[in-house]
Amino acid sequence: LIGLAVFHSLFYNLIFLKNKVLNKIWEWTATSFAAQTTTLPLVLYYFGSFPTYFILANPPAIFLSFVILALGLGLMAFGFVPFIGKILGLLINYACLILIFVVEWINNLPYAIWDNIHSGRTNLFFNFGAVIFLIIWVYKKKIKWIGLACFCILISFTYASIEIFNLNNKPKTIIYSIPKHTILGSVNDQNLYLYADTLLDEKSGLYNFKVKNSIRFFGAKNIHFNLIKDQILILNGKKILIWNNELNSKSFVQKQMFDYILLTKSNYLDFEILKENYVFKYLVLDGTLSVYKVEKLKLKLKDAQIPFYTLGEKGAIVF
Repeated sequence: LIGLAVFHSLFYNLIFLKNKVLNKIWEWTATSFAAQTTTLPLVLYYFGSFPTYFILANPPAIFLSFVILALGLGLMAFGFVPFIGKILGLLINYACLILIFVVEWINNLPYAIWDNIHSGRTNLFFNFGAVIFLIIWVYKKKIKWIGLACFCILISFTYASIEIFNLNNKPKTIIYSIPKHTILGSVNDQNLYLYADTLLDEKSGLYNFKVKNSIRFFGAKNIHFNLIKDQILILNGKKILIWNNELNSKSFVQKQMFDYILLTKSNYLDFEILKENYVFKYLVLDGTLSVYKVEKLKLKLKDAQIPFYTLGEKGAIVF
């Protein structure tokens, strides 16, 4: 809304078109520019990508969204009338299908997405600083505000470059916080080795919506998928034990040393066996455990004075 209020007229007044249809299209395009200007820092921070053809996609999206909204309001008002309600429902359906078709078609064009953009919290701060200075420039019309906006962008770019360099030179190990799944990762020399309890590939929804952002964040270029087959994983020198029920009946002469012990679904934990036979930093309750089971375990772990980490509450572990 801030973008529309501040930048819409600025972009719209750049071009004057006598033709009413072309003028309307340009008005939607100017709206798209205005909205994109102020939301860009958030888009880069949360998604790490930029839609390069937003100029093509947004005008039809704005028009069709308006049509869908108007038809939806009509359906709410007259949906109880059998004949009218059915027609309005069909029109909404077709408008949604057209919107999806247009967006997917543009999305499938070559170079439609500028992907893998590194933008952390510091970048978010400086990128929003650039936007704020641009807003001030619109009202003050002094060139120094443009200079300050460019300075913020330069600092953001430099900081991102330094972070990418540091990430590429530091091995990382991740225990992901993903509901209903156990997934671990190891980043080394721009290679990410994923270990999962289910088959993953680059086209799967689980990969795209749960794992892909971390790949961008850690600067990985090559992805290697592996099924978890062993109880013990050693990732970048960190020793991780994936607990199963068989371990409840095993005792050792010497205590077994691990960095983390990962408790997954359908596994019972004998606290006495755990304390007597293992030394570890944290017992990790992963995303496969139900909220109810986690709450019960937390109480028992606190009573037993066992250090634990809950992925569902605190998020992924990165070390």
